[in-house]
Amino acid sequence: MELNTKARNAVMAMADLAKTGESGAVPLSAIPQRQNLPFAYLEPLSPRLRRAGLVTRACGRAGGAVLAW
Repeated sequence: MELNTKARNAVMAMADLAKTGESGAVPLSAIPQRQNLPFAYLEPLSPRLRRAGLVTRACGRAGGAVLAW
């Protein structure tokens, strides 16, 4: 299956959240650093993932993205 760039970046972000998000929320700025993606590619995808019910957002000092189970 071939994915376009947006879909591939979304899948990579979700995989990163699954791998590193077990201990809590993951800051969105940390995902592109680990996955070697430009932050500008991930930033517009975040609201789409939230609206789709795939990701929830934790606010506050230890906030970030969490996979919606």
